[in-house]
Amino acid sequence: SLEPRDEMRSMVHGLNFLLTNVDGEAFSVAAGDPLSPLSPARAAQLERTGVPAQEAPFPYLFVSIGTGVSMIEVTGWGDNFRRVDGSSIGGGTFWGLCRLLLQCGSFDELSALT
Repeated sequence: SLEPRDEMRSMVHGLNFLLTNVDGEAFSVAAGDPLSPLSPARAAQLERTGVPAQEAPFPYLFVSIGTGVSMIEVTGWGDNFRRVDGSSIGGGTFWGLCRLLLQCGSFDELSALT
């Protein structure tokens, strides 16, 4: 039988597993000035550096974009996480704003910015 589970807890525990066991599951990008505009073409050229698996990858900020957006601060194992911010505006609104503000023609172009 199916048992209900807390979605955010399951996602955090799964991400903790990936970050401690899979090299390159997360990456960093040195994009320069975080306040300067970043075009899709320039974003596609940025070098992504894979982060190696770590015994304790904490703290980190987990951002989940779905029908809404949640920003989760993860500070340790188990239930050491909390929602620090978010919005009821999610993926569809995000996509629409990106098309208008960044002139993205496809979701692939938008993904290159992330």
